[in-house]
Amino acid sequence: MSKRSGFVAIIGLPNAGKSTLLNTLIKQKLSIVSPRPQTTRYRIEGIYQSENSQIVFVDTPGFIRSDKGLEHILEKEIEAAIDNSDLILFIIEPINIDEFARYPSGLFEAFKKKVMESKKPVVIALNKIDTIKKEKIIILKEDIRSRDLSGTIVEISALTGDNIDRLIKTIEEYMPEGEFLYNPDYVTVKSERFLCQEFIREQIFYTLQNEVPYECAVNIEEFDESDRYNEDVNRQIVRIKAVIIVSRESLKPIVIGKNGSMIKKIGIGARKSMEDLLGCKTFLELKVIVKKNWTRDRFFLSELGYEKV
Repeated sequence: MSKRSGFVAIIGLPNAGKSTLLNTLIKQKLSIVSPRPQTTRYRIEGIYQSENSQIVFVDTPGFIRSDKGLEHILEKEIEAAIDNSDLILFIIEPINIDEFARYPSGLFEAFKKKVMESKKPVVIALNKIDTIKKEKIIILKEDIRSRDLSGTIVEISALTGDNIDRLIKTIEEYMPEGEFLYNPDYVTVKSERFLCQEFIREQIFYTLQNEVPYECAVNIEEFDESDRYNEDVNRQIVRIKAVIIVSRESLKPIVIGKNGSMIKKIGIGARKSMEDLLGCKTFLELKVIVKKNWTRDRFFLSELGYEKV
């Protein structure tokens, strides 16, 4: 049997389960998740591998429209993922259906136009089927088709793994024939340093309330692996120093918390994910700095690694 390989852009409304789906497909935590929408800011590539296929799934931010700053960059990330994909995997959760007509600035219509212009095949993943009755699924599928969303519909649960095998088989049929794009041992092209940075941001979303997480960024200043492969297993450790960047002075004490309680909680949660990834003990030092209006500073956004500035 000939080999197949290609890129799949995972797109959809905020909080539809895109990041959870990527982690389930790859069977490893690559993309951070939280109950809040717009957690994902970067494109995250996860590599699915079977005997005859290699599929690079690209997790993208949720749909958002803006003419400037961070939000504009996130919109461009989605467009770039569509342009560079062989297939578009559009993930929808049941409660999203009625949101399409209400979405601001005609964003959904603009998305449909973009997809049609790309002439890329589309697979629609109706997610979270474990939360609704079968009769409702039939109605939802009819509703999806009534909105001129052409593409194969696969009902899945990214959380429980229901129908994920069927989803993969459906996607494989659209992948171009060709040799694998990456080393079969790879699960992502992102660095461990980048993933550790994202683990810190994930804990910010889980720990802090209201809009605070959206005004925070994370940057790792030091990633010391000098003792990671120490002959004495008990001395194997990775030392990480990172900064949490906030956009206003008033947010700094909120992130730190009374007697450092919040930043300690963020560090404990992030370190657990880091140790699972790195396979050794991790020392994590966090501090908070203020960079006023960083979400509108094009140069600073570039320094943080946002490509489409």
